[in-house]
Amino acid sequence: MSVPKLPIVSTLKNYSVGDLPHDLLGGIVVAALTIPIALGYAQVAGLPAIYGLYGSILPLIIFACMTTSPHLVVGMDAAGSAIMGSALIGASIAFGSPEAMAVVPLTAFFTCLWLVLFAFLKIGRLVSFVSMPVMSGFISGIALSIMASEFVQIAGVPGDPGEFIESISEIIGGAFAGEFVWPSVALGCVTLAILLLTKRFLPKFPMVPIVLVAAIIAGQFLDYGSWGVNTIGDLPSGLPLIHIPSISLPLVEQAFALSPMVAIVVAVESILADNNFSRKGGYRIDVNHEIASFGVMNLFSALAGASPASASVSRTAAAIQYRAHTQVSNIVAALCLIAVCLFLTPALSNLALPILAGIVCFALCGVVEFDVAARLRRVSRGEFIIFCLVLVSVLFVGIIFGVIMGVILSLFLLLRKALNPPRYFLGLDAHTGQVMPLRPGYTSQRIRNIVMYRFAGSLFFANCDVMEDEVERAITDETEAVFLDVSLIPSVDISAGDRMASLLTSITERGLNCYLVGISDVLSDQLASYEIGDIDVSYASTLQEALEASGVEPILVSPDRGVE
Repeated sequence: MSVPKLPIVSTLKNYSVGDLPHDLLGGIVVAALTIPIALGYAQVAGLPAIYGLYGSILPLIIFACMTTSPHLVVGMDAAGSAIMGSALIGASIAFGSPEAMAVVPLTAFFTCLWLVLFAFLKIGRLVSFVSMPVMSGFISGIALSIMASEFVQIAGVPGDPGEFIESISEIIGGAFAGEFVWPSVALGCVTLAILLLTKRFLPKFPMVPIVLVAAIIAGQFLDYGSWGVNTIGDLPSGLPLIHIPSISLPLVEQAFALSPMVAIVVAVESILADNNFSRKGGYRIDVNHEIASFGVMNLFSALAGASPASASVSRTAAAIQYRAHTQVSNIVAALCLIAVCLFLTPALSNLALPILAGIVCFALCGVVEFDVAARLRRVSRGEFIIFCLVLVSVLFVGIIFGVIMGVILSLFLLLRKALNPPRYFLGLDAHTGQVMPLRPGYTSQRIRNIVMYRFAGSLFFANCDVMEDEVERAITDETEAVFLDVSLIPSVDISAGDRMASLLTSITERGLNCYLVGISDVLSDQLASYEIGDIDVSYASTLQEALEASGVEPILVSPDRGVE
């Protein structure tokens, strides 16, 4: 059996030299963004900062070789890091402790196994079952939770990393107790303000690398300790070695119990991001192949001792902004990070934490999707409420509960749509005689002596009573004919088939003309296979044809809204 070629082989074989300058610039920008973000997210996940860089080298190279996307950037990111940090807090495991440094990579390893299993079972399409409001609320909640913990760093108040409520409490308590370190506040706020203003007025200017370089240089000359400003501290030089932590059964059980949730979040967040960028870029991805790539990538994240990795929306957007064309840009980024680990960690050791926190908060500003919330509020109040519920769950109850709430609400949305499919009555335009829905925006008028009804969606045991009840209520003593437009019903289960037969029998027993309009061969075969029996109904291809064939003269009345 032949071994399938990695996508990077085809990329390199057909590589255009003209793409190299763009890929080099894109890779350098991605590396510059990765340094502060990875250092910050490693600490969010409960690891020493250097593991953020370790978890951004091999995983990035492996994913660049495997992915079918030319642009997607991966690494330690908000969701995985926040879930890990939340889990450590919940389990009373101290950040940076041997237990934390065992549980985190073990979770990445089990996440790898789950993702590979997802890919093997070809369940990539299940990602579509997580709705956009649910995912946006979840990601926005995680981003705000991390931003709150980063503002604790900016304020310089004492306290351990915590979830949103704990971080806000520490900030408020520190303010009333006069514990704010004002030089730290100034550094963090000025950093964030510079980055936000640059993005507003010079969106294509690479300000993050410039701020990072300036902060590194300033760290060599300024005595932050005398100001009370915290720095990252000593970072070891050298490349990451294979990390095999001391393993105990309780730690394995904790990591394994957490890993399915992390794997689901990584898969959903990454595939949604991957699909989004592929649509904008006009190319296609293999979803199950991508999930397998995320899985293998997390194996190398575990071997590096790092947190579970996922797609990075902010870094991918930056790579596209600077016109990176292929995954060569990610390999360039990984090579830059290798150089940083070998030669620049002493300089990074003096990087002020509030500056790092300001850069991380800036990156997270692009993750908070309040624009999505505003759009939902305008066009879909129900989905806006769901966005808010998930957001509030993540912020005030916890990230893990937010994941559970998101899954439950996704299933609720799916069930709600299945139980409440589009359907409406139809009437006639008084001037043209055309059949039109009895809905706002249409010029149709209700027909007093004919009931015309259209059902759009699969008809099954849980929603079949809707059609029966609505049609039965619409029939009056003046009704002479009933036309059921079934052209938009793709399938019927046996329960719905029996209910449909009961409805048709009820109509014909009243002596009314009954037409099934637009029935497909598939639907006809399904009804026949259920052995419903003969029903004395007529068939027509269109509603207009049914009107003509019935011989019933329509009597128009005032416009009606029909079924909402």
